[in-house]
Amino acid sequence: SSENKNKDIQLQMLPRLAESLAKKVVDSNKGTIIEDCLLWVQILKSQSKWENIIEIVPQLVKVPQVQILELSIECFMNLEQWDRAQDACVTILKKQSGDQWSSWKSLIQCSMSKGGFEETESVTTKLLDDLQSSSSSSSSSSSSSIR
Repeated sequence: SSENKNKDIQLQMLPRLAESLAKKVVDSNKGTIIEDCLLWVQILKSQSKWENIIEIVPQLVKVPQVQILELSIECFMNLEQWDRAQDACVTILKKQSGDQWSSWKSLIQCSMSKGGFEETESVTTKLLDDLQSSSSSSSSSSSSSIR
């Protein structure tokens, strides 16, 4: 029985040890190696340390912006910070011209959790209008530059 307790204690220590080692590696290379950063994030995710992930996002300098936004959305949703998650979804959808299915799905989940159907309809309608107006203004400016 005491042997089982020791094994349980050792198993509980492993994620924290992995987190500490990953943090040291990322700190030593100043966040410039994407794989190290993403490993650190994965270790934190496995422990549901969403707030810690949000805190380290500024250190993920080499991770692509879209990937950082997706990570932020996941963290905000797990923390039930619907406004912040919704804002990140809108940002990523505008950057990707609306072509990001996972962000649409997250946006709908956030707005449903935040305010139900009315909120969802309002947010998606506004975003679609914004996307349509930005695409029509960019296509008219590109067609005028062709002339």
